[in-house]
Amino acid sequence: MRAASRTLTAAAFSLLPVAAEAHNFAKGTFFPVFAQGVGASLNEPVALLTLIPVGLLASLWQTEGMLRIWPWQLAGLIVGVLVAIVSSPFFAIPALAGGLVCGILTVTDRQWPAVVPIGAAFVTGLLVNMVTLEGHGLGELPVGIYTGIVAGATAITAFSAAIARVLLEKFPYFWMRLGVRIVASWTVAMTLMYLTFQLRTLLVTS
Repeated sequence: MRAASRTLTAAAFSLLPVAAEAHNFAKGTFFPVFAQGVGASLNEPVALLTLIPVGLLASLWQTEGMLRIWPWQLAGLIVGVLVAIVSSPFFAIPALAGGLVCGILTVTDRQWPAVVPIGAAFVTGLLVNMVTLEGHGLGELPVGIYTGIVAGATAITAFSAAIARVLLEKFPYFWMRLGVRIVASWTVAMTLMYLTFQLRTLLVTS
């Protein structure tokens, strides 16, 4: 138990927030800026902690859960791009709260109505891109950046959903579902710790 606690604490501290500021994106040809956009999503702690639980929730909800929520997540991510200009460091809080809720829903493992995972996918997608693109107006950056950020965010959810789905199909036993729920509970714990750090940072800098 102590070893697990130390591991969790170390992982949370590795995600410690620094002073909030918009990403500084470079300009160039499509593929380099696309890769930069993907990296912006994959290197954003808020995106990871928010979207990984969404993928776990989708696969525990239904075998093809990711396919069902994907169009709605994509819609949320696109809306997030459109409204990112009005974002601020505060939006990391509701984004993390969304990931926290998805983690808790996964841990409880109920047959939720479709509106729950679909709504979660849309809202978290919107909030995550508002955080990633904070302060950048539509058209201010190359198209490749926006495309890469959306692709990177989608990949986070899809990757976690795919791992859970493969394991659940290969080992269709109660203990594997329990294992996915345990992983979700770890994301909940990490998100709570990171959320605390974010709140403290905002209070200090405000």
